[in-house]
Amino acid sequence: MDGIEALLDIAVLEHWDIDILKHILRTASFARKFSESSEFDPNRYVNVVKHMIVLSKLRHSQICGRAITYNQFEKYKPKRMLKLLYKFRDYK
Repeated sequence: MDGIEALLDIAVLEHWDIDILKHILRTASFARKFSESSEFDPNRYVNVVKHMIVLSKLRHSQICGRAITYNQFEKYKPKRMLKLLYKFRDYK
């Protein structure tokens, strides 16, 4: 569905306000309930939510002042991300 895709595209933009991000993702989740499973890939929604949790943690961390975008995050390899979090001891 185009509406869900648009909401996910909006969610991956840099949002410093976590309440807005939660509202966008809840709206996408609500809309997802009314779509056919063949029309929309639910794995994209799950991946966006998982990645936005990590990005929000990085953006609002007191230790690691590293703010990266979703596009940069997709290009990062998981091992590099773990090294970054370990370097700043921000992995709890």
